[in-house]
Amino acid sequence: QIGRGTFGVVRRARWQGADIAVKVVAADTSAAERKRAAGMLLKEAETLGRVRHPNVVHLLGVCTDYGSPMMLLPLATGTLVDELDAASASGVPMAVGRKLQLARDICAGMAALHSRGILHLDLKPANVLISRAEEALVADFGLSLQLRTTLTGASLAASALATAAGARGTMAYKAPELSRPKRKGGANYAKPCDVYSFAMLLWELFAGHPPWAGKPEMEIQAAHMDSFYGEEPLRPDLPSAPAKALELMVVSWSQDPAARPTFEALASEL
Repeated sequence: QIGRGTFGVVRRARWQGADIAVKVVAADTSAAERKRAAGMLLKEAETLGRVRHPNVVHLLGVCTDYGSPMMLLPLATGTLVDELDAASASGVPMAVGRKLQLARDICAGMAALHSRGILHLDLKPANVLISRAEEALVADFGLSLQLRTTLTGASLAASALATAAGARGTMAYKAPELSRPKRKGGANYAKPCDVYSFAMLLWELFAGHPPWAGKPEMEIQAAHMDSFYGEEPLRPDLPSAPAKALELMVVSWSQDPAARPTFEALASEL
């Protein structure tokens, strides 16, 4: 076993002569949890099957022959969290060029997802893998949504899988508009939500630690909700970074989702 989530584990395995990672449902969960986790794993595999990009984790296959589904993936060297932790432990900051390369990789992968109408909705360092070629791979699509084009094609609306705001994502990286109740004008899931998450990830790349470390999630959510009623939006202090990176960070976490750039634009600027 090389990794574990809430309902799943990742194991190292051999397949067709190569080392790979196999994502499976954890056996030490309740029957209801296993059923839900199996459904999420198959949905994640379906999403990955629609995307082929150098900066999105590649689906090798799915096996359902042994009761619970298994997803076969290339073996990565670790996650972005691992790389950030290693830099922190060594006392040697990650090189600026490396930070910008990782940011570009992530933007390129996210641009590919958005071009296919897929929202990630949980973009954070723990969900970015590092390949053996030291490239960033966007991964973990358990909370993703497929957008559905309207009849006119002029706009995109979240599919019926979308639930109430707050049900998806990790609070420290989640767009503030998702904390506002729908009845109070809260937003639907949309591409700018992922862009906000990237802004917080970019901040973490340069700050060297997670945003809002130690702050309770309910406190973050309350601050986000208050920001729609005249309070100052909750944003971390700017870290030391190149001026262009700071500029992109600030525009990407704009309070107005419509003001946030696309991932294509971000990749180009980076």
